[in-house]
Amino acid sequence: MIGEVQYGGRVTDDMDKRLLGTLAKLWFSEKLFEEGACFYKGYPVLKFKQLEEYQAVIEEMPTVDPPMVYGLHANADITFVNQMVLLKLHLNFVPFVNVAS
Repeated sequence: MIGEVQYGGRVTDDMDKRLLGTLAKLWFSEKLFEEGACFYKGYPVLKFKQLEEYQAVIEEMPTVDPPMVYGLHANADITFVNQMVLLKLHLNFVPFVNVAS
């Protein structure tokens, strides 16, 4: 239900909806309440009493997560980097048009 309420109106592709539903079933389950529960290795379910404890752990988290955290293959990162390189190359060769007002 969370996936439908959060994303239902904005996700229009049936396969994307199916993926979000599958991920929601994995992440929002009884396993979250088990001792030592993790979303991915190194990404434990945090259970603190003070806000500052959460903030300290979040500050130590990496700024860029590996694709495996989201259930993607490691090659997803390679594909992303390749696309960014192609985009930058394209933008470098596209003529800049300066329109005077």
